[in-house]
Amino acid sequence: MNSKFSTWLDAVRTAFGTGRGLDRLLCAAALVVAALMTARLILHKAAEPEKTSLVFAVEEEEDGVLSSLAAEFEKLNPEIRLRLEKKSRGELGALVLDAPEMSGAAGKAGPAGGADLVVLDDWLLRDGISGGGLAPLSPYSGAEDHWAVPLVSLMDVLFYNIDILKAASLDRPPGNRAEFLAAARAATGNGIYGAALSLSPGDPRSVFRDVFSWMWAAGGGPLTPDFPGRAAAGTLDFLGQLAREGCLAPESGTERLEEFAGGKIAMMTGSVKDIAFLEGKVNFGITAIPPPAGYTGKPVFALYGLYAGITAGCAHPGEAWSFLSFLAERMPSAGLIRPIGESGTETDTGPLAVKARDMYEAAEIIYGYTRLERGAELEDAVRREIIPLLEGKRNGAATAEAIADQWKRE
Repeated sequence: MNSKFSTWLDAVRTAFGTGRGLDRLLCAAALVVAALMTARLILHKAAEPEKTSLVFAVEEEEDGVLSSLAAEFEKLNPEIRLRLEKKSRGELGALVLDAPEMSGAAGKAGPAGGADLVVLDDWLLRDGISGGGLAPLSPYSGAEDHWAVPLVSLMDVLFYNIDILKAASLDRPPGNRAEFLAAARAATGNGIYGAALSLSPGDPRSVFRDVFSWMWAAGGGPLTPDFPGRAAAGTLDFLGQLAREGCLAPESGTERLEEFAGGKIAMMTGSVKDIAFLEGKVNFGITAIPPPAGYTGKPVFALYGLYAGITAGCAHPGEAWSFLSFLAERMPSAGLIRPIGESGTETDTGPLAVKARDMYEAAEIIYGYTRLERGAELEDAVRREIIPLLEGKRNGAATAEAIADQWKRE
């Protein structure tokens, strides 16, 4: 036995004896070590500031670039923790309609899951402002009536199924309304419809996308669609003819994207941000929404936006504002056509994303009317008055007059 160790062991035995005395020594030593470790943990915990947790709700396909920006923000601000949660559009709507009771990371989460920050389009932004579900940003930004930070601008284009058009002996997408009608006729049959038109209140962008975008494609026009102007009457006659000839898919609302991806719809209008959802699911292309035959001007697109805001129930609005400020610096919105979730990815530099940006550069751009106070009333009037047109009970001019009358009375 090592002599030094033996000497030490003899000293221990002398002091405590063998057996229980030694056991007491070892127990005492273990307690001392445990106490020292506990104290160290307590001191470390006291020195480390407690993190503020923020829940950031985004629509299911829009979290890509936001995830990377949130991670970058956390590195710069280690005292704040951001958790991105994917929500359906309906859940986002619930957050901003009843946010004081349903949002906030500090134990106030309701049926939609709760959130401190949220990404909204123009329609949900409007609902959040009118419903009181968004916190005003004016106290932080100093700007009057400031409710959200713009992230990205988007536009609607025509999506077409390449395989369906080829099967109908069409080697290119339609360039005007007459060609669109001919293509829709040729593609319709065997469970496939040539086109889609949504008027569902559950699809808030439906009127803007499926009616107004066709009117603007006829040559621009004012911020608010011109009822009962000639562009409105001609567009409504065109949509009515598609319905009378059986080319329109049954009302599908928000399921239209899945139906297009499943090869049931040949052509439809849709947002450029839908490119990300459809890629890999169906062989498709995009082009400008066709104008009337004989139109020689630039293609016309109306922009709408995606925004980030703070919910009214946010427990830490100051910290939430610091993240919004960071987003505003990283994502300038002016003229930007980039679906959220596609920054720096293959999709972002893919041919369809590039084509969308080229279309934007070559087009005449107008900005959507959706921030107007009575935009929702106009959409509801269109939904009500267009039904007799689709049923073949009146023409486009009479429908446009009826919509204008409704708008005046709303």
